Amino acid sequence: MVSLEDKILGYVRDNYCSSSESDGEAGDDDDKGCMASNPTVSTSTELPPRTAETSNGGSSVNTGPKGVLEDWRLYKQMKCKEDLERDKKLVEAAKRLCIIQQPVEDEDKVFAELENDNELLKQFAQKRMKELGQKYGHQNSASYGQVFELNHREDMLNAVDVDSAVTTIFVHIYENEAQGCAAMDECFQALAESYPQFKFCRLRASAVGMSREFRKAGLPTLQAYKNKDLVLNFVRIIDYLGDEFEAEDVERFLIEYGGLPDSQ
Repeated sequence: MVSLEDKILGYVRDNYCSSSESDGEAGDDDDKGCMASNPTVSTSTELPPRTAETSNGGSSVNTGPKGVLEDWRLYKQMKCKEDLERDKKLVEAAKRLCIIQQPVEDEDKVFAELENDNELLKQFAQKRMKELGQKYGHQNSASYGQVFELNHREDMLNAVDVDSAVTTIFVHIYENEAQGCAAMDECFQALAESYPQFKFCRLRASAVGMSREFRKAGLPTLQAYKNKDLVLNFVRIIDYLGDEFEAEDVERFLIEYGGLPDSQ
């Protein structure tokens, strides 16, 4: 859609040579300028200079295209000023709102406590899994008992959209050469046999176009899906489990975060 400014500039390029020409007062110099001008339409979008001042100190009135451009310039200046004033008022209002809704005396202390408190994350994950189980839970007669390879993006979408509606889907995102991925493969195989009611899958990061940076720094990643929702997501899970871990460690970890049921 052509903007108003483009329409104005297009009209000037195609139909205007001199402002005095439109009033029938073109001088010799103006005529020479028009005759010598290149017939090729200019693609420049620079605005013409401001009109000269009259003897009484005011701007000369021009009702031709130059006058329209001058009005457009003034309009843009006024609009920019109004936008700046509006943004300033919004920032001031936001600051007042933050002050009103900030009862905490020491923000840095609170944020540090939240960052170091994994118990809060565990409680949230457990609560989320419980809510989803109550909302969508039903007897799951499916039995899997093995690790399924997701070879394409469509396989991943099908697992999330279809399979997660009937059971919890655990996904190990891996690359063969990434540290910890081989150990996680062994753990997934053991967990798939111990929990056949859940579906355990593995997805190669490069098969779905994940970036080289993620493949280098984010693997292995462990995810859990329930009824199309991503309920657990642990990027570079060796930061949680350590470089050496076994199936019992992963099982305990998932129980703590509500991914697996606690048999006790």
